[in-house]
Amino acid sequence: MENSLLNPPKIMNEDLSYNKFLWQNRLKEKLSIHKFAKKLNINSFHYRLLEGGYIKPNKKDIKRISDYFEIDFNYYLEGFRGYPEELDNKKYNRLTTLMYHLFTKRPLRITFLIIAIISLISSIVCLTVASNLSPNSMSLQHEKVKELNDRIIEVGDNNFNIYTFSYPIVSKKIDLEDGKQKAIIIESRYDTRYNFIQFSQIYWFDTYRFNIRYSNNRDGIVSWSIAAFNYQTYESESYYLYEVDNGFEALSVDSSVDECIKIFEDNNIHQDFTDLIKERLGLDITFDEYIKYKGEVLDKYLNTNIILGLTAIISILLTGIFLFLFGYSSIYKKNKNTRYSFSHSDELFGIEPLNKPVKKDIRFFPFIPETAMRIFGFAMVFIGSLRAVFYMYNISSYSVENINIANQLYSILLMGMFLIFFINFDIYMRDNRLFRNLLIYPMMFFVLYGLEAFLLSSVNNERSFVSVALDSIAFPNPFASAAYYFFIIVFLFVTPSYINTKKKLIIYRSMAIVPILLIIISYMFNYSNFFFGFEITNYWVKALFLGNRFALSLLAVTYLVSLFFIRLFFKKRFGEKNANRYFNGNKFIFLKNGLACVLILLIWIIEMLAKDNVALNNIGIGQNYFIIILAPLIFFYHPHKNSRRTVLDVTLITIYGLVLTFLYLTAGIIAIISLV
Repeated sequence: MENSLLNPPKIMNEDLSYNKFLWQNRLKEKLSIHKFAKKLNINSFHYRLLEGGYIKPNKKDIKRISDYFEIDFNYYLEGFRGYPEELDNKKYNRLTTLMYHLFTKRPLRITFLIIAIISLISSIVCLTVASNLSPNSMSLQHEKVKELNDRIIEVGDNNFNIYTFSYPIVSKKIDLEDGKQKAIIIESRYDTRYNFIQFSQIYWFDTYRFNIRYSNNRDGIVSWSIAAFNYQTYESESYYLYEVDNGFEALSVDSSVDECIKIFEDNNIHQDFTDLIKERLGLDITFDEYIKYKGEVLDKYLNTNIILGLTAIISILLTGIFLFLFGYSSIYKKNKNTRYSFSHSDELFGIEPLNKPVKKDIRFFPFIPETAMRIFGFAMVFIGSLRAVFYMYNISSYSVENINIANQLYSILLMGMFLIFFINFDIYMRDNRLFRNLLIYPMMFFVLYGLEAFLLSSVNNERSFVSVALDSIAFPNPFASAAYYFFIIVFLFVTPSYINTKKKLIIYRSMAIVPILLIIISYMFNYSNFFFGFEITNYWVKALFLGNRFALSLLAVTYLVSLFFIRLFFKKRFGEKNANRYFNGNKFIFLKNGLACVLILLIWIIEMLAKDNVALNNIGIGQNYFIIILAPLIFFYHPHKNSRRTVLDVTLITIYGLVLTFLYLTAGIIAIISLV
């Protein structure tokens, strides 16, 4: 053999890594992987892993490659040459270059900004109108209902028996058989903008006192709110009773239900209210006419709110999309042919690299491929998404058990997302999907958050879509947090082309503090009563600072920040170019995975210690102790390298979207059918 380690082969480039040497020579011979592997007398699948940099060549591979090229292939396994390099993807580069030329033109950039501003104004107008609209708005009321309200205010007073009401009432007390009594009360709760008439009756029995209030007439079904107090046990019960074709029905198993149904069967409650209106107010409107008018107003109100809410969500999505496109085109307008760099240059930090030699990479490699990890993550996300259906059927049943189930499903959902996205974040940077995710996750947040709000409003008698959307922050959507995490990645691991001085770079890196602070603040706001001694009631403040789960947020933030400083250490040790090769090696992949596992172990210890601590449980600590199951998966995980197969990538994205939204959409369809 003519060549030796002291006289390396002059093929293309002496500084090539072993996998790039094979790749370039295969391209030079214009052969497919299968045909080139056959010429080398190596299994094609095995060769694909070699060229991709997933595995190191064994002794037989080295001999066969050396014999074919008439060189000593060991040369390409020494030092940094033994660490794999990323292989270029010309097709992808042509696509991104086309996008830059399309999106960085000034007229289009201005158009993006104008559409974003119009969409933002539209969303604000829709939300403002919807938040000020109520089924009790004076402008929506029938003339006879307004007349009834005015008459109650005119002749009513605030006193009933020993009670004093805050608003004017008209009432009548009636003695029943066996010394029992009932009271009929009509109350006008009014102000300059709203009109709400409360119809209620009180029944005093031997063992119970029943407070019966008219709730609403939705879809032709009259519902009553029941509050029952047991004199013997001093326990209270509350539920709804519905007037149906074959009598009365209560979606409850409370002990007082049968006795309450008997009250409705023995008393003509509708006629009682009609008689009181005629006797005390002198009006000819009946109670049945009133509930008919209110039902029409409620249906109109809910339909209007659904339209306003959906319009607001679409406007918010358009705002996000076009602000993203505006920002994207603004970042790259100076240099259309160059993508962003994935890390800072050492000269900008004023660090002189030590350029130390590196030891040989280890042969043992992480064996769980990215695709398998993502599929496992899909399964966890699908299981976690069961919470959509769980909310649909259990939102009216408040219990500790239901809360625990919802928390566990939510944690499984977040762990699945962590498996899918955060361990392989460096892959997203390589193939330019990082910025795509900054757009996708806020969009998914608003869409799924809107779906959740719609589901909650569909099972609530009087709450509108928008009011629930603003007031249901207790069910946080994870995609807002995911957007925060990706912004941390952008500021720590991505450097736009215009960051070209040390001062700019330090300021840019420091911007990572902003999403980290938002995560911390949102966690504290979610438990404001514990940290500050008061509840956050402002809708807009709560909407800005959504709740985060302690374990997953701590894991994601500490992992990203720690990894940034570890990468910085190796860049100083080996230099920028050699460090980037080192990052592709098995040593660093195990180090990166091991870092995540150590953090998971520490968080798991905290969670286990806090498992039975009620105070810590109330602020979200001690609820995610099964996070430890992520450790073995993450430790043996191997990120994808080089170019991706478009069909596989699109298929996996489609599967992810389906498993994530399937149950939300299913529950949404059920809700829509129930409304129709």
